Amino acid sequence: MNSLLVSRKSLAESSVLKSIEQMVVEVGLSPREYLRCLRADLLKSPDPRRSLNNFHRFLCAGFTASLLHDFHQHRALQQLALQLFGQSQYLADILVRDPELFRWLTTTDALHQLKTAQDYRQEVEKAIALFTRTEKKLDALKRLQRRELLRIGAREILQEADVSVTSAELAALAESIVSAVVRLAEKHLLEGYEGSLESTFAVIGLGKLGGEELNFSSDIDLMFVYGDDGEIELPRLRVRTLHEFYTKMAELTVQFLTEHTAEGHLYRVDLRLRPEGGAGPLVLSRAGYMLYYETRGELWERQMLTKARVIAGNFEVGEKLLNDLRPFVYPRTHATSPLQEIAAIKRKIEEKTDRETNIKLGSGGIRDIEFIVQALQLLNGGIDQRLRERNTLRAIGRLVETSFLKNREGEKLKKAYTFFRLVEHRLQLLYGMQTHSLPESKEDAELLARRLGFRSSESFSAELKKRRQVVKRIFASVFGTGKKHTASTQWAHSQQLRRFLNPKAAITLFEQIQRAIPELQEGTLFHSFAATLHKFKVPDWALQNFQLLANASSLRRTLVQILSHRSLLDLLVLICARSRRMTELLAGEPLLFEIFAGRPEEMMSEKFEWHFLRQQDTRRYKQFNEFKILLRWLAGESTIEQTTQTLSKLADAIVTLHFEEATRELHRQIPVALVALGKYGGGEVTFGSDLDMFVVYRKHDETSAALIEDFVRRLNGMFAAEGGSVYDIDMRLRPEGNSAPLGVEIDYFQTYLQRRASLWERQSLVKARIVCGDEKLAREINGVLEKATYGLTLPDKWVRELARMRRKIELERSRSKGVDLKVGKGGLVDLEFAVQALQLRFGREDESLRRQNTFECVRALEEKKILTPREGRQLRTNLEFLRELETAVRLNSESANFILPKNNLLLQALAAAAGEKSIAGLTKRIRKVRKENRGIMRHSFHCCEHS
Repeated sequence: MNSLLVSRKSLAESSVLKSIEQMVVEVGLSPREYLRCLRADLLKSPDPRRSLNNFHRFLCAGFTASLLHDFHQHRALQQLALQLFGQSQYLADILVRDPELFRWLTTTDALHQLKTAQDYRQEVEKAIALFTRTEKKLDALKRLQRRELLRIGAREILQEADVSVTSAELAALAESIVSAVVRLAEKHLLEGYEGSLESTFAVIGLGKLGGEELNFSSDIDLMFVYGDDGEIELPRLRVRTLHEFYTKMAELTVQFLTEHTAEGHLYRVDLRLRPEGGAGPLVLSRAGYMLYYETRGELWERQMLTKARVIAGNFEVGEKLLNDLRPFVYPRTHATSPLQEIAAIKRKIEEKTDRETNIKLGSGGIRDIEFIVQALQLLNGGIDQRLRERNTLRAIGRLVETSFLKNREGEKLKKAYTFFRLVEHRLQLLYGMQTHSLPESKEDAELLARRLGFRSSESFSAELKKRRQVVKRIFASVFGTGKKHTASTQWAHSQQLRRFLNPKAAITLFEQIQRAIPELQEGTLFHSFAATLHKFKVPDWALQNFQLLANASSLRRTLVQILSHRSLLDLLVLICARSRRMTELLAGEPLLFEIFAGRPEEMMSEKFEWHFLRQQDTRRYKQFNEFKILLRWLAGESTIEQTTQTLSKLADAIVTLHFEEATRELHRQIPVALVALGKYGGGEVTFGSDLDMFVVYRKHDETSAALIEDFVRRLNGMFAAEGGSVYDIDMRLRPEGNSAPLGVEIDYFQTYLQRRASLWERQSLVKARIVCGDEKLAREINGVLEKATYGLTLPDKWVRELARMRRKIELERSRSKGVDLKVGKGGLVDLEFAVQALQLRFGREDESLRRQNTFECVRALEEKKILTPREGRQLRTNLEFLRELETAVRLNSESANFILPKNNLLLQALAAAAGEKSIAGLTKRIRKVRKENRGIMRHSFHCCEHS
């Protein structure tokens, strides 16, 4: 310690002291006597060098004879100044910048006065009332803030206020400033607005601001809310809705609080605690917050909301929101205890933090105490309202009062918390920086110890270690933390492990999942989950996909509940075992996941749901309902035929919605209709299918063609969505293909089909159907289609032409290195050609064969005895197998192709989905089906050629 003190000799030789000596001489004081006293006072300072340098800077900035005379006659003033200068460079800089603040600090009752939020609101109003321009008012707030930070900091350093009082004053100051800034932002935005607006905008303070325990250099955690949605016309701001207006108000509030000017800045603002963090809306209505927290709220958000407090704006709106949220924050019952999840959050924090040097986040530090308090509040606050306390120290008192903490534990936690916060304040007051790290160098450690009143860094470290150990013991007692069995120790000798393709990878995955979901370390849950993985015959793939859910922090609370729910767990693991894409959707859509977990019966109903999304977010409306349809298929509640038909009806609903919206801007006198082809026309849409279609219209005048072109482009644009298309639309099957106009005129369409259409175009029309449009035009189009497909004579050698077309498709489009089960030999196209050839041949005489859906057509061909029962059964069986396999491939791949993957893990998943015991079994079955399909097609061609 002595090496850190400024010796008398070094003080005597100091150039700074010589400069001060000159000032003393100039004011007529005895330099010898004055410097003797100054040296003595410096040696009492915690950091003599810093004290001396700042004392000199202060004298130079505001040098007056009366100042030195005051220090000479009243040494207590000089000692006070040197104490501040040695404790805090930040406060010293304030005094150097505004020397007159020292007299205000020492000649008024500033150091003895405790100020409340109401006191500060009055002072703020006086400060800004002197100015008319917004920027001048903001500068006045910055000067007021600087003055008050000096006063509050000096009160704590000089032991006029303890940590709890200091933190409360800092929070009250911030609250009053935010309140003033909100009013300035509103006034600025409404400048020139002639209407009346009763603002429902409110600011919620979170974290240490909400708990009235703010630090000297804390960010302020804020959340913005407003009442109900509505409209407001502000052309100057290009604003038409209240949501847009309050968003701008929030943006301007943050800008005013954070922007730097010559007077500095007010506060750093952290908005990441709002719903969906940085990716979420800046402001939400009360209803918006309720929808989010009811469907997607996580445990950490309940924990965060224990400190929520209305600090500015419309207090009535803010308080209503907090009242509405109380059942979410403090539920009366818990499906699972929050203790393990909170402990897991703390472990993750410590993994990224130096446990020993970080006073806030390190082991046994401030955050441990906060987590102890918040966990006990969350567990018991639903039953005992006394525990709903935002402030940590007061909450500890309530926990003792209600016997959730022992008296001795409460006292120790209070003392440790107060001590840690005092250390934190000294660290931040030094340079006015947001830091929680203890100094690394020996010299800096000694100086910190002296600023805290310890004789040495060793004695400080001993005290710190003792208090941390106490907190650690209480934390372990509350959370029941101890050694847990990991996946590797539980599975080391397990027979289950041998059933994985890659046991080592499985252990690694399971350990990662257990870190995200500590509840899975519990034996019963662990073994139940492990058994469920094996139930669906593809544990590697299921475990890999389940990790996507475990890593989605927004799902964890609900995911833990599902682990204890046998039927829901089975269904969830089934999804993971059968579909990577459905698992990804669940992981990225907390709303869908909450509905899956909370209302599984809704997922199994045949009706389309989520109609509120249909207009505002068509892509999610499609994804959610598509998920629901496919889930019924995975669970065995619907056949692949029913599934593809329902997916097609979903496409019809969305296409019709966009078609009707696009036609509103089209002249009513232009009749228009939409024709579907391919899988879409046949009602056989599967996951990832594009939609083949084209538009037919009746010409009205010379402008019709141009209007229809604009209409089709607008219609196409409606299927694009942020984050991906709703559907991929393909219009290449229209007459003349890509070289033709986007819309087809009905008379031209009829002439083209009668005179120029090729055989493959006639073949494609067996799947044509009208989806939506003008009813009269639709009837006319149906007549044209019927005549062109079944009314015209088939050309000579048409069967041979079909066979040639099939060979060409097989050669040109099946160029992948894998097995193409759509256009390759024996693939789906073989079956489609077989059925469509029979339709073209026999559909002329029998209208019952004119069906767009392949399954329905096969049954009709059986009824008419064109196919024998054995032939029909074989065709249907192979068609079902390939349609199911195609869906399974697409559900696990980003590609829309139907190509057999080479990855063994995925092949194992496909084999399990197909009901095969092994990859070899799946491969053998595919070979058999392909061979049969080629035979079916050849038989069909032969039948058509010789009948």
